[in-house]
Amino acid sequence: MPDPDPTNINWFSTRVIPLFDDPDFSNLTERWAANSNSNFSVVVVPAVDKDVVATVHFANRFHIPFLAVNRGHGDAAGLSAVDGGISIYIRNLDSIEVAEDGQSASMGGGVFQDQVVRYLFERGKVASK
Repeated sequence: MPDPDPTNINWFSTRVIPLFDDPDFSNLTERWAANSNSNFSVVVVPAVDKDVVATVHFANRFHIPFLAVNRGHGDAAGLSAVDGGISIYIRNLDSIEVAEDGQSASMGGGVFQDQVVRYLFERGKVASK
């Protein structure tokens, strides 16, 4: 089996940040609570959703654990399952789009709740059941 090197994936427009080789690594792996530190080996910062798919395929091919990360919330138990794995930092995937009929919206995994509320409010919409 070939060496699992994430820098060899055919990315669309993604940054791959190896452990400690980039000053952004610690910022992108910082957690919201000190007792839930991560131990990722690499951070992938996808610019498009297809790169998330490529990362997941890569991780599954080489049996590498991965976790999609947005704001860094989560608990220590969940992080232990991805020890030495790949952090997929999805914050840049923050698109929001209301359907033409105005009855639903789709959004990227990097969207925060306050972004959704503000976006919908500005368009005369509200989130409900």
